Amino acid sequence: MSGQIIKIDSSLISNDYNISAFERFLNGNQTVCELDLSRCNLIQVINTMTEVKSMMSPNYGKRFSSLLHHIREIESRFKCCLMPYHINDIFWCNFVPYLINKGMALSSVKTLCSQLKSSLHWGALHHARISSTYDCITLPKYQHQQIALTPDEVSHIYHYDLRLMGNRRKQYIEHMDRVRDMFVLSCNLGQRFSDMIRINPSCFSRNIFRIVQQKTGNTAYCDIDRMSLDANTTYRILDKYHYHAPLQTDISCYNRYLQEFLKNIGFDQVIMREMKVNGYIRRYEKAKWQLITSHTGRRTFATVNIIRGRNTHEVRRATGHSSESAFEKYICYYE
Repeated sequence: MSGQIIKIDSSLISNDYNISAFERFLNGNQTVCELDLSRCNLIQVINTMTEVKSMMSPNYGKRFSSLLHHIREIESRFKCCLMPYHINDIFWCNFVPYLINKGMALSSVKTLCSQLKSSLHWGALHHARISSTYDCITLPKYQHQQIALTPDEVSHIYHYDLRLMGNRRKQYIEHMDRVRDMFVLSCNLGQRFSDMIRINPSCFSRNIFRIVQQKTGNTAYCDIDRMSLDANTTYRILDKYHYHAPLQTDISCYNRYLQEFLKNIGFDQVIMREMKVNGYIRRYEKAKWQLITSHTGRRTFATVNIIRGRNTHEVRRATGHSSESAFEKYICYYE
């Protein structure tokens, strides 16, 4: 069965509200939004869903890039075209081990499975043919072991002399300096990468940092003098970049350079990890730099402030967590 490509009026998808497109829709062009996915393959269903939902959330489609990559990889490897009705209980029994055997973390596997299920549910609302067992999957509960850094480790990162990294180009050293400052600043403000890159002077009022978070819409409110790991370091970095974000890049590039920097400055302690996957305890070892990402700064902020005896409600107000259960996952044991 050949897929039917659905075209969405591109003028309806915009960062700004487009009243003229809505007027055309009401005056007889409703057909551009009448979706019949009965002949679409799986990738077309997912792409159509992200196009439609991007009308309300412009960055929505980026979340599904990894899922689409793995689906295309499976189609290429096994020379097939996945249709919505192919996603059933037998598919799940093979799909999950396939991803795990590729070395993917169980948290990422759960995210992909959840995205695929939600795509099929949405497609069914628009006449896509799906299996009655498309949602017959339950991944085991797990405790993903995360790490946080100590204030001394953050201080070591900040004060490391970049000239010790060897004979590097000036442009490379300057970039690593920005990566280092971005990470140290995130440890002191406790925000996600998506919010760190949006920092600007309007976020600050004397010693108070305030930002509406991109992911949740919650407002984070942080007293820099009281809650930063080192207030003097925080102000020095902010002054250096005139209260703007030290770096503007995508998160994958940032994480790659961050880990490269940490590897070069000696974060090579070997750490043992254990996780239950498919009924078995899986053990593996990783160097500490491999476990540190942009989100480690946020965990470091939360963990250090709790250890210092700060009130949980006060720390949650700074991180923007709306629930106690979500916040508790950010409290880590030191390695």
